[in-house]
Amino acid sequence: MWQAYLVSAPIYVTFPMNLLNNREEATLIWVAVFGVWALTRKTVRASIWQVFRSFAQRQILIVSVVMISYIAIVVLALYEVNVWRASLAKDTCLWVFGSAFVLVMNLDGAREGMTYFGRMLIHSLRVALVVEFVVGLYPFNLLVEMILVPLLFVLGALRAVAGMNEEYAPVRRGLDFVLAVIGFALLAWTSYAIVHDFHSFASQENFRRFLLPPVLTLAFLPFMYALALYMAYEILFVRLDAFTENKKLARQAKRRIIALCGANLERLGRFSRGSVGELMNLKTEDDVLSMIHRFRSASGKCPARESG
Repeated sequence: MWQAYLVSAPIYVTFPMNLLNNREEATLIWVAVFGVWALTRKTVRASIWQVFRSFAQRQILIVSVVMISYIAIVVLALYEVNVWRASLAKDTCLWVFGSAFVLVMNLDGAREGMTYFGRMLIHSLRVALVVEFVVGLYPFNLLVEMILVPLLFVLGALRAVAGMNEEYAPVRRGLDFVLAVIGFALLAWTSYAIVHDFHSFASQENFRRFLLPPVLTLAFLPFMYALALYMAYEILFVRLDAFTENKKLARQAKRRIIALCGANLERLGRFSRGSVGELMNLKTEDDVLSMIHRFRSASGKCPARESG
């Protein structure tokens, strides 16, 4: 177990011999406490069951299986080039459930195209590097972590609620200040620990742990893009099927749209937003060609009308 004691100097640090550090143990203890409490409340049990039922939907399960399979292939490839090792298994699992699933669940803005993915990458890397690695590198003793973990959770939850309504702006600013102070204190503590134990910090294993989140996130982007593209086409084609009774015409329209947008997620998003009215009035193939022609003209493409 990593041992980092607040009140004693010099700092004594023993790098991981057990699987979990004090912060992770404290988190698991509080999760277990909440789980036991939740199971004693009928309404909470019902809500948890509804969450599990929602997650067990066929499409969500398929996406989850495909995602985990993709990550497994990435990890295997990294192992083959000696970037990933078995000692990183815990960090990889934490990244999957702490970052990958969150990224997948927040794909709504992906219709913006590469701008969205750029922002998402910067944000996820900042969180992964600062929070998951730097701040989590030297946890306090278990008693301090048992206080710190629920405190940060409550403050974070209050900040999220306060951010939903401009009426609570003063509260939000106050919570931002408190969280910033705590974050600065954690970073200061980590910096102090690194200075006093730089030899252990500057290890090859820590370097691998430092690189793991950005490497996994970068490798995850193609999957994210492909999933966002599939979801955008799925939503558009469901709408098209609902509006068009002629199934043959619907298939022709889908082929035309795929040929027009291809793998360009931003173009597909613009087409989907701008063609709702036209999709509702598709009666013939000429209507499909006119719709494609108008989009090409509005996008600055060659306005020549397609034929056939």
